[in-house]
Amino acid sequence: MTRRVFFDYAFYWAPAIIFPGLLFFFSKSVQYINLFKIGLTFPLCLLAIKGLMVHFPLEQRHDRSLARTAEYSVCKGMIVAAFWVLLMGFMTDPSQQTFAVACGEFMLMTVSIGTVRFLVELKAQRMLRSATAD
Repeated sequence: MTRRVFFDYAFYWAPAIIFPGLLFFFSKSVQYINLFKIGLTFPLCLLAIKGLMVHFPLEQRHDRSLARTAEYSVCKGMIVAAFWVLLMGFMTDPSQQTFAVACGEFMLMTVSIGTVRFLVELKAQRMLRSATAD
């Protein structure tokens, strides 16, 4: 139990400390407040993905309908896309950011990540169903 709790904290907080630290040492153009914001987005993204797993448990993967698989894939794609749009927004100059560009990046990333996740989930479902049929 203690080992699992330690792993959870290390998994969620290590990137939140390491990535801004690396940016601090290797990129002098990122402001300190943005380094702090970048550090905060890592645990938020990972916790959102973990929360998504509560609604779509792995144990029920092989019984999911096509619509539920698509819903899971799109939701996971939206979480990852939102994370990257936020992360890139913190690293660029605010005067260069526009609403249209951010929406375009979000939509493009959601569709691409969601499609890849959907194909991966379908393949995993097919493998699980064939394994249980044997």
